Amino acid sequence: MTERIEQLQGRIRQIAGIVMLCITVPCWAGAAFLFWQSAQYLSQGVSVSGEIFRISGRVPQLKVRYHAVEGEEFEIESIGSEFQSHLERGESVPVLYLPQNPANARLNLFADMWLRPILLVIFGAIFIVPWVLMGRPGYLKAKDLPDVNIEDSARRRSGQA
Repeated sequence: MTERIEQLQGRIRQIAGIVMLCITVPCWAGAAFLFWQSAQYLSQGVSVSGEIFRISGRVPQLKVRYHAVEGEEFEIESIGSEFQSHLERGESVPVLYLPQNPANARLNLFADMWLRPILLVIFGAIFIVPWVLMGRPGYLKAKDLPDVNIEDSARRRSGQA
């Protein structure tokens, strides 16, 4: 019976590990991509000043108007974050865009550049930590479980002990 329980626990650990990896790997891949994108904007981007013309939502979401170096006007919307609650309409904020595509820009603010990838790393870590712990020797072995005899338990409940 103990051998069967150990096999079952091993199988459960294996399936749980696969599920946790299936959640963690895409999170961390997405985070790596977003970190890479932010690095691209910082290293190759053109920095201009934009003006906040609308703030909407319970969590402040900024709508910003900016002009590319060539003079063309564009608008960008932030992801929305409490980190931006101190900003007001009419204020100036830094905007980054890649020279080959001035319409695709990012606000050079913490929430827009770094918050999403950081949250993805944390979310992935929430799932990978238990998987790592499950791989430790002695984690949930049959010997650690209480020895329960189903027949004895049933007798005790019915008062026939």
